[in-house]
Amino acid sequence: MSTLRRRAARAGVLLAVAATCLPALPAHASGDRWTVPHSASITIRGHGFGHGHGMSQYGAEGAARQGLTYRQIANFYYEGTSWGTANGRVDVLITGNTTDDLVVLARKGLVLRDRAAGERTELPDNGATRWRIAPLKDGGSRVGYLLDGAWHSFGKLEGEGEFSAHAKPVTLVTPSGNRAYRGRLRSTAPSAGSMTRDTVNDVSLESYLKGVVPLEMPAPKPSPLWLGPDRLRR
Repeated sequence: MSTLRRRAARAGVLLAVAATCLPALPAHASGDRWTVPHSASITIRGHGFGHGHGMSQYGAEGAARQGLTYRQIANFYYEGTSWGTANGRVDVLITGNTTDDLVVLARKGLVLRDRAAGERTELPDNGATRWRIAPLKDGGSRVGYLLDGAWHSFGKLEGEGEFSAHAKPVTLVTPSGNRAYRGRLRSTAPSAGSMTRDTVNDVSLESYLKGVVPLEMPAPKPSPLWLGPDRLRR
């Protein structure tokens, strides 16, 4: 009988096989035989992570370096699908913003929109360094700006609010740092009547792809993991 024990770790996999009595095994060609000790083990080390479904970014990169077209690569990973055109907008929850208010850096052309009233206001260049939308108990929102180290009131919105900048990026301020986003940044309640707020990036599908693809596949540098077109990995 043999006992199989497998340990999975983030950086690799250790496979150990302990045998109480194994017959002698022939070598590949020479016919040599050997006895496996009771304490023998086989170690296999590897690396990588992911769910194993869909497209491998490194596999696709290796195929592209070998000259395969984007259609050939996509058809390998997604057999039986047809090609088409998609557009429109998507809402992306910004999980890095853990506060109930929405704070952005001031910039030229920053626009505030009241989503309940539908009104749009281009915010003034008044020397402020930041702008903020915070929820009110009555369901509306208050707007303020940071100037000379203190917050000042700018006004009140009937409902939820959002910032945009005439198709220019808007920089979100979060506890972990600042980051620029295309499209609109919206402060929205996760459920009706909730006093908490989520930050959502309302962005076109094209702009979303421009942001997410470079993060999933750093470019352009040779990768030790790339595979040729005949060895694409799912």
